[in-house]
Amino acid sequence: MARSRHNPLADAHHGYAYQDAATAFVFLWALYEGADGVVADSKAYPGDLFDDITIRIDGRVLRRQYKWAADAATTFSEEHLRTTKSDLRIDHLVRAFHLADGHPADEYRICATWKSPTDPAVTQLLEPSDAPGSFGAWPTKRWKLRAEVWWPVSGELIWALRKPFAMRREQVVALVDRLVIELECPEISRDQASPGPLERLIYEFLAERIGVGRYPNRDRSVEDVAERLIRRASQARAAQETVVPAELLPALGLRTDFGRVAQQFPVIAAEEVRRADALALLQDMVRRERFVLVIGSPGSGKSWLLTEFAEAVADDGVLVAKHYCYLQPGDQHREQRITADVLFANLMAELVLQRWAQLPTCR
Repeated sequence: MARSRHNPLADAHHGYAYQDAATAFVFLWALYEGADGVVADSKAYPGDLFDDITIRIDGRVLRRQYKWAADAATTFSEEHLRTTKSDLRIDHLVRAFHLADGHPADEYRICATWKSPTDPAVTQLLEPSDAPGSFGAWPTKRWKLRAEVWWPVSGELIWALRKPFAMRREQVVALVDRLVIELECPEISRDQASPGPLERLIYEFLAERIGVGRYPNRDRSVEDVAERLIRRASQARAAQETVVPAELLPALGLRTDFGRVAQQFPVIAAEEVRRADALALLQDMVRRERFVLVIGSPGSGKSWLLTEFAEAVADDGVLVAKHYCYLQPGDQHREQRITADVLFANLMAELVLQRWAQLPTCR
């Protein structure tokens, strides 16, 4: 029977494509969760085997290594841990972990498209892990190694390794406590016309959590933004770059100002009539009432009074959001101002910017 043959160069290219797509998803997750930074494809030290992705979040360090198989039926097996076929031989992993020289990551994770094993000889080496999945709601299978099975407390390692690195059982246990093996990770198709599960997860994340396709990024398609994001991941991999997640959205050409429009009410200081009594009355009513309406005929000074009020209470540390439906004749955004999109965009942007301005400055 003829055997199918894989092109090693094509396989390597697909493997990099998978790494870039997985990195793109990590970028989105890191942005949404507020991570400090993501380092792409960079070894922390010679011999580092978990170099595909390093995530820094909430004072923790998470390391990821991605494994893609040309054969979709590939199943995790004992061979992955006792041979060098996938660069995961157990003594190599232990050595890489301890080369961190007292500064290990909080978690090491192998993310693979391989199927979960069903052979009892292999499943006995594993136990379920309660670690969250790396791909949102995608149902990956997370496992931990059971060191007591393949290295009994009072025995020796059950595998005879070829030219092994020296290691002690306590070193193995230290790694196992931080190691997650995540199997059945989503695949890619590299075809926009028929996207694979991982591409669809990126599209969903962009649409549902980032807001691509909705105001103010209504004119952007998730497919276009996803392609640019994956290309950005590829660039980061090639440059072994540290990416700050908060800087991704502008780099992808997405608006991050909620879609607000400029609004500086033209108070003419030389002509303004200060109405201290009206301002004091308004401040008192706002403290007592849930809603306050200021009603008056056109040109009676409502906007000037409310602008003065907003500035006064903001100076007292109150969060203020304001939106003007009309500024002056010739206002280029006059038609936009009366839409709900711009109304809420301006209110949200005002609140966010003022909140940031009130935070203490780090010194």
